Amino acid sequence: MANNTFKYPTSISPTLTRTFDTKGHLVDGSDFTLRPNQKTGLSVGGTRYAESFGANKQVYQFTFIVPITKVVSEMDQADMVTFFATVLGAVESFVWTDENGTERTVRCISEEISFQTLVNAPKYRKCTLQLEVQ
Repeated sequence: MANNTFKYPTSISPTLTRTFDTKGHLVDGSDFTLRPNQKTGLSVGGTRYAESFGANKQVYQFTFIVPITKVVSEMDQADMVTFFATVLGAVESFVWTDENGTERTVRCISEEISFQTLVNAPKYRKCTLQLEVQ
């Protein structure tokens, strides 16, 4: 299994790269969701409607574990904070290369990026991101 990487702004000429040591640190794989790009609701008369805004969106739930502070050359929590401050959350897209070597241009559409301390490993934190394919 290869490592996952985030490269900004492109994989050809990145100015910022984050590599996840995913050998045993990627939680539950990357869950895939197909999100319809539409708005639905009920009209005043009670009729259901749906309005399409184009192609469906592919969204991945990407969960990883990082140390709170540097352990050898592993990326740590501060590296992730720097990365997302640079890409400005969902404002800028970046390239995600998964453990199979598949590259996708994505945006982080998570409303908040939360680092949760692991009960069984207090020197590590878990984070789940929603990555929307562009």
